[in-house]
Amino acid sequence: MTDPTIEGQGNLPARPTLAYPNRVDLRIVQAIEKAMGGRIAWLVERSRMPGADIMEYLRSQRAAGILADVANMSREVLADRIHDKLNAGFHVVLLCGRPSQARGTLCDVPARLLNYLDGTTLPALPIYAGFSPDEPEDALPTASADAPLYLRLMPQQREGKALGARVCTAWMEAAAEHLAAHPLLREASLPHLLVQALMRHQDARLIDGVDDSTLTYRNLLALALMLAGYLRRNTKDKRLGIILPPGKLSAIANLACMLAGVSPLNLNYTLDRENVAREIRHAGVNRFLTEERFRHKLRQFAWPSSRDLICIDRELMDMGRAPFTFWRALVRFGTPARILRRLHLPDATPDTEAALLFTGGVEGTPKAVPMSHRMLVASLLQLQNRLDMQPRQRVLSALPFFHSLGFVHGLLLPLAFGYDMVTYPSTQPAKRLATLVAQNKVRLTATTPGMAAALLRAGSQEGFATLRYFIVGGAPLPEALVQKARHHRHVQLLSAYSLTEAAPLAALNLPPHEGGNVEAEGTLPPEIPAHRPGSVGAPLPGLAVRITDVARSGRQLPPGANGLIWLKGPNIAARYLSDEQGMMHGQWYCTGDVGYVDEEGMLTISGRAMRFSNIGGELVPHEKLESVLAQMYKVDTTDGGIKLAVVAVPDPREGEQLILLSSIHKTNADYRYTTMRYNLMNAGYPEQWTPKKLIPLPYIPTLPNGKLNYPLCFMGLCKQLGIPLPGQDD
Repeated sequence: MTDPTIEGQGNLPARPTLAYPNRVDLRIVQAIEKAMGGRIAWLVERSRMPGADIMEYLRSQRAAGILADVANMSREVLADRIHDKLNAGFHVVLLCGRPSQARGTLCDVPARLLNYLDGTTLPALPIYAGFSPDEPEDALPTASADAPLYLRLMPQQREGKALGARVCTAWMEAAAEHLAAHPLLREASLPHLLVQALMRHQDARLIDGVDDSTLTYRNLLALALMLAGYLRRNTKDKRLGIILPPGKLSAIANLACMLAGVSPLNLNYTLDRENVAREIRHAGVNRFLTEERFRHKLRQFAWPSSRDLICIDRELMDMGRAPFTFWRALVRFGTPARILRRLHLPDATPDTEAALLFTGGVEGTPKAVPMSHRMLVASLLQLQNRLDMQPRQRVLSALPFFHSLGFVHGLLLPLAFGYDMVTYPSTQPAKRLATLVAQNKVRLTATTPGMAAALLRAGSQEGFATLRYFIVGGAPLPEALVQKARHHRHVQLLSAYSLTEAAPLAALNLPPHEGGNVEAEGTLPPEIPAHRPGSVGAPLPGLAVRITDVARSGRQLPPGANGLIWLKGPNIAARYLSDEQGMMHGQWYCTGDVGYVDEEGMLTISGRAMRFSNIGGELVPHEKLESVLAQMYKVDTTDGGIKLAVVAVPDPREGEQLILLSSIHKTNADYRYTTMRYNLMNAGYPEQWTPKKLIPLPYIPTLPNGKLNYPLCFMGLCKQLGIPLPGQDD
């Protein structure tokens, strides 16, 4: 068995200390003994005893210990017992048995135990234990019981409030650095991994939801290799545009680009001419892959010149049967190494761009995010660690690949792990999508709230019986939609924190009982939850989260306090296209979102920083106010569209004033404003929460992804109210 890797022994204090490992097994116990030296007293909680092998080992070593009963013992009494051992020259190490929990959980220590000694005079030394897979040969690896052990001693945390939360933060940062050192990320190459995975899962299938035809991954790889050869011979561009909906040809086109060493840009074919031209110009794309039939079907799209289009259906047909037969035989009987040698991929580093995606443009013009090989492989490793799925289980892929959720969860995830991919070229025909879910026994799909609502209306309880991971990202998930899904379809919607810069998930709720114990009376919730209503779940494995005050002073906030969300991890983009300075502050990325992490590590998003207003010393969250007003006016938030929007405009006296835009009101009558004001006050909200004006509109402007077009609303209001825009003279 490989010896453990131990780091950070220089952080061990000179005096005995209390240590918190994030998890323990017999190997970790022995590694901690080696790392800390000296004498150790093991702190065991009565309700969470370690395994029999550990107890037998400790008895054989005649180890010292402290038996705690947190249900019946005050923290002061336990702290005194720990101090006695410390004064006697023992390090005290928390020894927590493995609780019920979901895959990929950061630690084995329940929050009630982790936070028990908060506020005492005991400092704590966090210890992070993880497992490093051996060097991979032919597939994405899964850490096994025989995987090499990695142990890291972190800097000691001072005593006082929120000690447990600070220990948890140290574990998260260590996990992020551990993932960043993963063997697959040191020389990350997405084409290499995809070739290896597709050859390993040759019998997995892409199922076309339009005609129910299938394409095995063996044939998919062969066709992509054919097209990759054509691209190498006929283009010298480092980036190619793809104008295709989800389906066989889109999967072939994206894979072929990567196998040719070209970065694919899936263009948003729902945009108007001006925005399409801007994205093409910004990305520097000159050639485009598409399909002749799709070109004729999408007549309203601002198509580039015909000379710049490569119709891959026609090109593949012109190549004939012989090249396909050759590549198919090589895929079936050859090795990944042989195929990779024939590809002649250009030299690339893990930080080389593998694909290009645009953000949704919530705060202005969409930004281009170069998705590096390292980012995308890290994201796949995180998902593999968190999701309980097996090869040949099925993924519904209907979100366009220009959407980060569609690109990673709808395309790369099934290709990398051998899941069957069920595709459909549109999110609109909800009845057909619901039929595909039921007919193909789909286990996972990633959607937006609007798509989820339509899918639920069109489907049935029986049709969703196999859908375990119904992931909803891209926009806040209305609680009313969650309740409707649970009560009417017996489906649990899983809210996620998605952003293109995180490729694309930062946090994810899992099914409420995932990892729970099954007993006679049914499934019990896990002791370390992976689901929290109203939250976006726990951060993905290997991603660290930090919350600082909204004033951007950098001061970190305690659990439960609203502040700016910062992210750190190998799946986070380092820069935007043409951004030489990068977007990182040290190793951290400021998301511009406001939220908080609770004591159990669950992240809740309160809104964008730009959608908070400081009025008279009161921090008013626009989205929370919109939710309150929607309940007041009995607005159905589950049917898509935006009917109420709060916008802040400059105010000479208070700095900002709130305006309510409404598409449910026909006139701006005084009594409507007065009713709103008194209803908010009667509900206990401060006066600063009341919008100064109610302005009716026939519709509220939105972005192509369905989110509020805040910049357009802001500029329109300033013009209508005669308020100079920031930076303009009065």
